[in-house]
Amino acid sequence: MSSNLFVGIDIGSSKNVSVFLDDAGQRIGKALSFANNHEGAESFMVSLTQTAKSLMTTDISIGFESTGIYGCQLHFLLSSHPALANFNSKVYQLNPKQIRNFKKVYPDLSKTDNIYMEDI
Repeated sequence: MSSNLFVGIDIGSSKNVSVFLDDAGQRIGKALSFANNHEGAESFMVSLTQTAKSLMTTDISIGFESTGIYGCQLHFLLSSHPALANFNSKVYQLNPKQIRNFKKVYPDLSKTDNIYMEDI
């Protein structure tokens, strides 16, 4: 049982990749790839809510890097989707400059996109 579910989404022009983490920062399942369109977002919502329910999650935190127009529609959908009404959900759009500076603190770690993309 994990009361918190953390979701990171790498936004792309044609597809997005998401990873779920529990309270301890451990990855839950494999990385999830979905099309960057309405149908893809809806399929992502099904996976997200199924995972949250199976873990008996109460809080969902979703974060993604600000990517101009590519993440706007997903942000609006996640912020108002009725499937998330049963959870205390928050959506965070992160500043790429802050992400870049955060990565500098951990110079020995490789870029995580490659690690998670191996699952797809």
